[in-house]
Amino acid sequence: MSDISESDCITHLLCEGAQHIKRLSHKNNRAIFSVILNGQKYAVKFFVKSGNGVTYPFVAHCDILPSIKSYAEHQWRHIVLPDIVRVQPDTIAGPAVWMTWVQGSQIKTQDDSLLLDTLFPLLNELKSIPVDFLIPLGLRFYQQKEIHKDLRKSIGSLVKSETIKRSDIHCIENAMTPLYEIEDSRPFIISNEDFRAANLLRVNNHQIAIIDWDGLRASQFEIEHCLAHMLLFLTEEPETYKRLIDTVSTSRLVDVEIFKACCVLRSIIQLRFWQHQPIKKRFLMDSLNKTLSLN
Repeated sequence: MSDISESDCITHLLCEGAQHIKRLSHKNNRAIFSVILNGQKYAVKFFVKSGNGVTYPFVAHCDILPSIKSYAEHQWRHIVLPDIVRVQPDTIAGPAVWMTWVQGSQIKTQDDSLLLDTLFPLLNELKSIPVDFLIPLGLRFYQQKEIHKDLRKSIGSLVKSETIKRSDIHCIENAMTPLYEIEDSRPFIISNEDFRAANLLRVNNHQIAIIDWDGLRASQFEIEHCLAHMLLFLTEEPETYKRLIDTVSTSRLVDVEIFKACCVLRSIIQLRFWQHQPIKKRFLMDSLNKTLSLN
């Protein structure tokens, strides 16, 4: 598996006849551009190609996401999903997906009323999607085995770098107990995995677009995960942070103990990725300490 070449992406888009190209994001495993072609604006996402073919994020966009949209478009009142208009499994830059450009304004974490009023209607609609028909398409499931793997990998890395102490491990592992004790009958729910304000665009007064579906998955604690992931980005917004905690504690959609466990899990996993960047490390350590105090 190799990194994506930005120059290859631009060359491909120029060959397609793009009149305007702007890079929005470029990581090792993906690149996103806004593109104007024949007067229409698109978001074009390139994915790294693995040795065995396309990667899961590409499959999520070209197979699973359109199926969800087709199933839900006449049922959902609040959620808008991007339209996949073109799929290119093999370009000089790697697999690519063309999506209609979603016109909307990003929801700000400082606007606690708007943010909190938005979250629960979206999660309730995600809950309405059955996962059975998505299994043959390759839907990824996140269960206890994956939790344990991610937790051990993250703790091992953080202890080695002395980001956390060995004496912290017992407290962290105890906080995970509700996730390991989830009943088999609890339903699986889908999300984009990266559920945060930066990936929510207000399209109009009633609808929100959820973008960035690279991590599309299903779990038995996905609502709690989404709220815990959102909380991770609210550490510097104390009023919104407190209001979300208060709202979660009274919501019928949420198991509070599972939510607390998800808060710790998300903090640990994110901390492993950003432990060598001082600013993000401080932010995430603060988040971890706050979430541990919830238990």
